[in-house]
Amino acid sequence: MEKFEHVDVLAAIDAIARQNTGYNQNDIEVDKQIIREAAEDGTNNLLWHSRPAGTRCVPEREAFIENTWANLVWPSYTDAARLDDSRILAYAVELEGLDGGKVMGTLYALDYLQHAEHVKRATLPAAFVTLNFDDGGPRRFDYNDFKENEKRILQHFGHFKGMEYEPRSKMELHRLLRQEHADREKAARPADLDAHVKRLADDKIINEAQRLVDSFQGLYNPNGGAGRFMVEVSPIFCKLATEADMKKLLAALPYKSLSVEPRGDVPGLFAFVSKEENRDQEVRRSVVARLRQGREPEAGERRKKPPAKTDREAR
Repeated sequence: MEKFEHVDVLAAIDAIARQNTGYNQNDIEVDKQIIREAAEDGTNNLLWHSRPAGTRCVPEREAFIENTWANLVWPSYTDAARLDDSRILAYAVELEGLDGGKVMGTLYALDYLQHAEHVKRATLPAAFVTLNFDDGGPRRFDYNDFKENEKRILQHFGHFKGMEYEPRSKMELHRLLRQEHADREKAARPADLDAHVKRLADDKIINEAQRLVDSFQGLYNPNGGAGRFMVEVSPIFCKLATEADMKKLLAALPYKSLSVEPRGDVPGLFAFVSKEENRDQEVRRSVVARLRQGREPEAGERRKKPPAKTDREAR
């Protein structure tokens, strides 16, 4: 496990999301607000993840209490990770406080699937719920009584502006969270955040190159017109990729007849190779090796960049 110590947390999650989250990018602004408020009110431990279709930030404490929003939503993306092969980048966030207006803290890189299953196993049953009513202050209810009589309670006491779940034993929850921190510290090794983000960027390119190669190998008949085979470049990759990323992607693909271009009025970019091309080739290992080492492809390995987007695509 890597940990990134004393970093600007908001800048860190923004940099990570830019390598992975292609859709619902406004989620990150919601997360930043949650983190700012947590830094101000003393909620020090959070969980955050980036996935291709959004981001999510929840309090770690609530993630381990049954039926809280955090407990329900944090593990809910496991099927997407397993079945759709969605890359979910998960982190525990331990806040240190504000420093010159920046929210400082330490990020611990998590294996999302392992952590989601761990949360499910370690969840403590909810025993009490406290509601902060607009005109009557906080009121504490037995959890089961509240669930059975929720409608009547809300009709009687009116609107509330906050809700907090508690387990039977606060001490048990405290021990669990303390052990979470201890286990992270035991497994973690200090790492450089910039190098981590660079590796995420290169992995994004390598993964897309492999996906395209696999897709070309799975085609039996030309499907792109003019005797060519065609595969769409991932829309998420196109949303995330810089011009330099696209050049590296083209360099990693092994095809002599490769071209990447729009397809008429169809949105997106498509990779084409001729029917004479040997499609049993693998991703160019020399380029992959250089990316893995954090080095640029050599000049001879580069290919021409794809044409500029049409006005229609730019819109």
